[in-house]
Amino acid sequence: MLFVDCLDVSRISETQLRQLYFAADEERRARADRYGRREEAVRCLAAGALLRHALRRCGRAEPMPLLKGAEGKPYVALPDFCFNLSHGGDFAVIAYSDREVGVDVETVEPSEHRLRVSRRFFTDAEQEEIFAEGEANAALRFARVWTAKEAYVKYVGCGLMVPLDSFSVDVARGYVRNAAGIVQPLRLQTVSLDERHVLTVCAEAKEDICIERLSSAVLLAEDAAL
Repeated sequence: MLFVDCLDVSRISETQLRQLYFAADEERRARADRYGRREEAVRCLAAGALLRHALRRCGRAEPMPLLKGAEGKPYVALPDFCFNLSHGGDFAVIAYSDREVGVDVETVEPSEHRLRVSRRFFTDAEQEEIFAEGEANAALRFARVWTAKEAYVKYVGCGLMVPLDSFSVDVARGYVRNAAGIVQPLRLQTVSLDERHVLTVCAEAKEDICIERLSSAVLLAEDAAL
């Protein structure tokens, strides 16, 4: 089973923010301190709270250091625990399983810059998906394709080393084609969290996916119980 936990960070109060800060480890506090804007610090601390929740759900209550693989993908030294974090707009999300996973959340924003990105870096099939109705709904379609591509790149763990036009995602069918046009044994699941936020998770084809919304109050209660 693959779990995806989502937290609406716009609902976090100043009191809750302080509680999240003191519940975080030293490295995450330092990272939050470096952010110049409150919303960035909130997303950083919320991501840490989601990771602590995921570890507790998998039977590990004690803090674990965050490490980085050869390509920079974060991990913890725990067998059979793979995770991926993302935050954008009002949401922080975590996907975790005993197998590799990638997740991305983005805001739906009408933007000529974003559409130029798609025309330059996306495949012909992806551009057809985005502009199937002309400019109508193009922002939503872009967000769906973009999060699918990001989730796949994060799944393989190679970051920007993977050219965005070297593979193609099919959001409607939930699959990825490589440069040779071969469908990969993976699954993409894309959902709208609300009218402004889109999330996509990439996992093995047979993986069951459970998407759940959490509240900051629940996460803080768990921290306080330790």
